[in-house]
Amino acid sequence: MFPFRRTFTIQPNPSKRYIDIVYGSFMKAPQAHGLEAEALTSLNKSRLRCNPPRSGNEFMTSEDLLIALQDTSKLIVVTSSRNGLPPPNMLNFVEGLIKAADENIERKPLTGLHHAVFGNGNAKWFKTYMSIPRLIDAKLTELGSKRIIPRGEYFESYKNLNLDHLKLSDWGTYLWDELDKMEGEREREREREW
Repeated sequence: MFPFRRTFTIQPNPSKRYIDIVYGSFMKAPQAHGLEAEALTSLNKSRLRCNPPRSGNEFMTSEDLLIALQDTSKLIVVTSSRNGLPPPNMLNFVEGLIKAADENIERKPLTGLHHAVFGNGNAKWFKTYMSIPRLIDAKLTELGSKRIIPRGEYFESYKNLNLDHLKLSDWGTYLWDELDKMEGEREREREREW
């Protein structure tokens, strides 16, 4: 063991313009993985720059996760849970996030990051089908990230849009509108600096 711990802090950086989308899904067919993330990306009418959607398992350790998040300014997570567990392709992301939160109780290594989480799933698992999206949202916030918009939960009410049954398309349109506003504010700030 090393006698020190590596400290991560995401500093707001105007050059970080890319949006990362991470997904988790219980769908069996390989081509079905990421369908929600692709649908969400298609709602990006102003064409804000996004990295290709990726599975939560692309992050092997909590350190990998924190390093990857240093290269983005916005993170969008679309996932479900079953019986309170993450989808197999989201396991590394969830474990890395929990470990990062446990190791960084005092620090806020995700300060400067903005995130949005959408919980997708089947209400037949009512007691647990939003466990993982809620956990991810809470851990990101605990680590210093700020919500772009409130977490969305499939087919639940959503007061920000006055909807009784939220769908990914409704939430995604609202999210991209808010991201557009954030980008516009950032551009105005940059102009004032000149």
